[in-house]
This record gives sequence, C-alpha cells and structure tokens, in this order.
Amino acid sequence: MSDSPSSVVGVPCTPTTPSTPDISIGSTGGSSTSSRLVISVVGEKFVPNGHSISKSITETFKERQDATGYSWKDVSESTRKFYSHEFVKLYQWNPSETTVIEHTWGKVASTLYSKKFHSWRKCPRPTFVPEDVWESWKTYWAYDKWLEKSRIATQNRHSETGGPGTGPSKHIGGSKSAVEHTIKLVSNSTF
Repeated sequence: MSDSPSSVVGVPCTPTTPSTPDISIGSTGGSSTSSRLVISVVGEKFVPNGHSISKSITETFKERQDATGYSWKDVSESTRKFYSHEFVKLYQWNPSETTVIEHTWGKVASTLYSKKFHSWRKCPRPTFVPEDVWESWKTYWAYDKWLEKSRIATQNRHSETGGPGTGPSKHIGGSKSAVEHTIKLVSNSTF
C-alpha cells in the first residue's frame, strides 16, 4: 500500500444514499461547520493548536485497529478512511488548502501512528485493542526481521548527534511546535 497523500484519504466516496457522507478529507458531507475548528498548515504543521490536533488524531487510533496494521503503510484503506473521516468531523479549512491539509494529515498521522503503536507494544494489551488483533501484532513482533529493525532503531535513537560524549539528542521544545512559537512571536511584536 502506498504512503502517498492520495492513498491516505483515497478517492472520494460516492454516496449511495443521500444520508451517506463523503468521507474524503475536505468534504463536509453537508454537516454544520459552526462547531469545527478552522485550521491551516504552516511549515507542515497544523495551526492553531497543533498539539491538540495531534492528540485528536491519536485518540482516533483507539477507535479502530487492523490486525495487519503493524505500521502506517500496512493500515488498510478502509481504516485510513475512517481516521480521515473522524478528522473531518472536527476540523475545517479553506477549500483551496485541501491538498496541503491532506498531505500534512498523512504525514502527521503516519508519525503519530508509529509513536502510539510503539507505546502500545510496551504494555499489556490495551483494553480497546481486540484480542485477535493483539495476537496478530504479538506474532509480528516476534519475527527476526522485526526484532532486527527494532534493534537498529533503538541504536539510532541513542546515537550522539552532537558528537561522542555529548549524550543522545533529546527533544525538549515543549508542547507547542516551533511554528506556533514563531507565529506567536510575530503577532506579539510591534513594528
């Protein structure tokens, strides 16, 4: 399965009945837009409240999982459409930005899925993950190929990017992205 933005949301669904919503990103399906937050993309980050948007995307992962969804590229098309539909229910944007929103959503969802999947693996089966899905994931995690990839990733995370003796690089920027800090600084400055 491709990880391109178009495969993230797929081809817009053709409603089979007037009440069936179009679940592609950017489609409102006739819903009211008054309760949805208006978002945009700056520097491949959602604004405003990028942290909250990321959290809402992550919460959606708890609602549905695939037995073969070991990574974002392995998540089924129908599950990705479900995730994008949940995103559309919460947010709106200028229609001219739909392509950028789709692309950014694909990148953000991919990154968040990897992080969330990693945290799920570190603990006993989360209650929201069906047992058959969990057993499928556990079988996958036991493969030599996966174990080797995990070992290499761990080694890379502990590399010293500042040179020997500097310790592993850590992200300590806080919950707001650098883009959000920049926007705030620009809006508060007087010229």
